[in-house]
Amino acid sequence: MACRAIARYHDQHFQITLQRRIPARMTGPDQPADWQWSLDPPLLRDALSRFGCKPETAEPVGSFISKVYACQREHDWIALKITPDWFHDRNEILAELDFIIFLDRNNVPVLRPVRSDGNQLVEVIPSDDADLLAYASQWIDGEAVEGPDWTADYFRRAGAMMGHIHAASTLYPTVRKRQRRPHWDHDDYYEERLARLPARLSHIAANARQLVERLRGLPSDPAHFGLLHGDMNVGNLLCCDDGSMRVIDFENCYYGWFMDDIAAALYYTAHDRWEYFPGDTYLQWSAANGLAPDGAAFGNFYLTHFLEGYTSVRPVGGEWIARIPDFLHLRHLDEFLAKFDGSPSLFDAEGNRATLESYVRELEAGIFL
Repeated sequence: MACRAIARYHDQHFQITLQRRIPARMTGPDQPADWQWSLDPPLLRDALSRFGCKPETAEPVGSFISKVYACQREHDWIALKITPDWFHDRNEILAELDFIIFLDRNNVPVLRPVRSDGNQLVEVIPSDDADLLAYASQWIDGEAVEGPDWTADYFRRAGAMMGHIHAASTLYPTVRKRQRRPHWDHDDYYEERLARLPARLSHIAANARQLVERLRGLPSDPAHFGLLHGDMNVGNLLCCDDGSMRVIDFENCYYGWFMDDIAAALYYTAHDRWEYFPGDTYLQWSAANGLAPDGAAFGNFYLTHFLEGYTSVRPVGGEWIARIPDFLHLRHLDEFLAKFDGSPSLFDAEGNRATLESYVRELEAGIFL
C-alpha cells in the first residue's frame, strides 16, 4: 500500500512515515446544495422563545448542517443549535447530551447542556418539511486557534484533551436507556453504500470491503473501543483568554475504536488545514517548522505531538499506532461515499477542493493525507 505507517515506540516517542504529496494552491470552495436547508424566521423565533432567549440577540455561528446561534438568556449567553430530524433524531441527540453530561461530571472540559424553559434537553418544533430539534449549551468566550498560531504544545494539549475523553469513555455505560449512539458500521453502513457504486469502481469497493473486514477483527474490549467524539478537528477546540481549552460539537459521536478517533482528528485537521491559514501563510508556517508543505509532513508533525499529549493521560500500544493507515483509509472512504451522495468536500491531498475523481485516485494509490 502506498500510504504506509511505520510505528516506533521508544520512551513515549512516536514516528509515523507516510508517502508525501506536494500541495498546489487552494482553489475556491465548491457550493453544494444537497445539504442546504433554510430556517424560516417564525421557526427560529419559536426555538429561541422555548429557551427563553431574546430574538434580537441571536447571532448566527458558522456550522455545517445544523443552524447554530449565540443568544442571550436572561443575563447569560447560550449556544442554541437547531437541526432537522432527518439529520439526527431526538433520541440520538439525547444520547449525545447524556455523554456530554457524563464527561462534564468526569471533569472533561465540555460545554454543559442547558435545559429549555419547559425543562427539556431537546425541544421538538413541528415543521411542514421536517420536524426541527432545538437544544442548547452554555456559551463561553473562546475561539478556535488559527493556523499561524499552531504549535507543538497546542497539538499536545489537543491530544491530552482526547485522552481525557477516552479515559472517561471507558467508564461510560454502553447502553443508556433508549438513547444510544450509532455503532461505527451500524446497519451495515458501508456495505449498503458500497453496493450502490457503479461497476467501474468495483476495485474501490473490493478494497473497502477488505478494510471493513480487517477492522471487524480488531479487539473491541472497553480498553480500546467505546463512545468517541468523532470529529475533534481544530475547529472543535476552543481556547479561552484564561488559557483553558474546551471541546465542542459532539453531534457525530459514535461507538468505535479509540484509535479511530485519533485518526479522525488527524485526518480532518490535515485535510482542512488550508482553511485556517490566510493566503499562502501555510507555506510560511510549514517552512518555519521545518516541514514540507504536503499533508503527510503535516500529519507526522501533528501526530507526533498529539500522541505525546494523549499518552500523558492514557497509554496506547505501538500495535495500535501501526493501524492508523487503516483508520485513515476508513475516513477517506467515508468522505468518498459522502461525496458520492452529494456532500460537500474536504480538500484533497494537493490542497484543492476534493472531487470524486481525486478521491478515486487517492483510494487507488492508498494516499489519505
